[in-house]
Amino acid sequence: KMIILVVDNKSRDLGALTQLAYLLSKSYYKEVVVANSFEIDDLILIFRERIDLVLFSYLRDANKHQVALARLNNIKIAVYDQEGANGFDGLGLIKTLKKHSHLLKLTNGYFFWGRAQLNYARKILSKKLPRFSTDVGYIRFRINTNYKNININTKKKFVLINSNFALIDPRYSTRQKESQQVKQINLYGRNHNKFIRNMRSTKEEFIKIVEKIIKENQKIFFVLRPHPYEKSDEYKRLNNLYNNTLFSRELNSISWIKRCSLVIHTDCITSIEAKELNKKSLSLSWLIKDKSLCYKIPYKSSIKSNNYNEAKKIL
Repeated sequence: KMIILVVDNKSRDLGALTQLAYLLSKSYYKEVVVANSFEIDDLILIFRERIDLVLFSYLRDANKHQVALARLNNIKIAVYDQEGANGFDGLGLIKTLKKHSHLLKLTNGYFFWGRAQLNYARKILSKKLPRFSTDVGYIRFRINTNYKNININTKKKFVLINSNFALIDPRYSTRQKESQQVKQINLYGRNHNKFIRNMRSTKEEFIKIVEKIIKENQKIFFVLRPHPYEKSDEYKRLNNLYNNTLFSRELNSISWIKRCSLVIHTDCITSIEAKELNKKSLSLSWLIKDKSLCYKIPYKSSIKSNNYNEAKKIL
């Protein structure tokens, strides 16, 4: 029998899912295939008699036909959601699942990052949630996720700057499409339009402040790492202007956090990863004018700065 693990974001997930595949093959003596989403249809059609389980990285409209194809071929379906703790309270994933509850009926199991997500899903989704659903933690905390070396001298201390503006400056889509998709699942409720406007102004200020930090701290080396699905033009511009920077999309965030001395961000879940790895993170939190529109978990897990001078002092 065969198990297939579906990789959504190579930089973020490939290392961890490859290690998971190794552990599954040792534990269950099955052939485990790690594949990208574009290969799933062909794999199901070619190996339908051998595939026992497909483990997807999310459950959305984008992969509904693959989920349906697996079910039509009597293949078990599970989801280990890699989308994270989105929304103001970290429970936004449940709103997404509520909208796609018809797809949940096709799955055999759902794995959440944390207990709060699981409990909220049971409360909101009730019997629509697969019987075999549980919280299993955050895979990239549990196992080694490095699958190749980082192209930087790790003996040199550096500050990691992570951004999280894929929603309003998407790399593979348009602002309008991203905004509409989020609005459809009611992730931000009545605050949707206000949240989008605030995020746009926050990014503008974020870029200005980051450039100021880089320019005024020439003795500090900075790694610029935008969200994998965010446009990178501004970060490449900064990298070309200043010698004390490196722009990179290589690997996942944890691989970089392990090697950095500090993480700088605004409302980014990498601050939670930093906390788990005993690394400090500095939030440019004064850039978010309305604190009711911030992501509470990243906000609470960071050192907060009230202005530029305070941030510079902490740095």
